[in-house]
Amino acid sequence: MAMEDGEKPRQRRNRKSSRLRYFYLEGDLHKVLSVIRAQDFVICWNYKQSKRVGYVWSDVRRNHKKAFNLQQVSKMIGRHYITLKRDILDGKIKPPQKTYALNANKTPGTYYMSEQDVYDLHDYLLSVHVGRPRKDGKVTVRDMPSKAELRAMMKHDIVTYVKTADGEFVPVWKEQDW
Repeated sequence: MAMEDGEKPRQRRNRKSSRLRYFYLEGDLHKVLSVIRAQDFVICWNYKQSKRVGYVWSDVRRNHKKAFNLQQVSKMIGRHYITLKRDILDGKIKPPQKTYALNANKTPGTYYMSEQDVYDLHDYLLSVHVGRPRKDGKVTVRDMPSKAELRAMMKHDIVTYVKTADGEFVPVWKEQDW
C-alpha cells in the first residue's frame, strides 16, 4: 500500500513492554507460560515450587506484584548491575529469587526483585559509604533517589520538579486526582 502525501506511517505498538511476563504472587516468582483469555485462565511457572500452576487471569492481573530484573533496578537505584550482583554473591544483599531455564538442566537465569526487595536494597545502599572513609565517621551516599522517587519509578507515577532560586531542582508531589 502506498502512502498519500501528508500521511504518517503507522507505528507498531510495542506489545512486549506492556505484556506481563514475570510477576510475584503471594511472595513467589512466576513466569507466564500461556494465557487463555476466553476462559480467563493463565498457566504459569512457579519458580519457588518448581511446578506449573494455573490461576484465574483477572485475579492475577488484579493481585500481582511487579518483578524487576537487576538491570531495571540498577537504573532506578543508580548503581551498576554488576555491583548489585557482586553484593548479592558476597552476602551483603539478601539474594532475590532467581529464574532458571525450564529444561532438565535448570540453567541459572536472572535475578528478579520484588518491590519490597528494592526497598530493602535502597535501605542498605543508604548505609554504605562511597569513597575513602571520612574522619568524622559519617556515611556519604552519592546520587541516590529518595524513597518517594523510587516508589514513583516503580509505580510509573509522575514526579514533578520545581527549580528553586538557587537553580536547584527539588521534587514536588501532589495528590492524584481521580
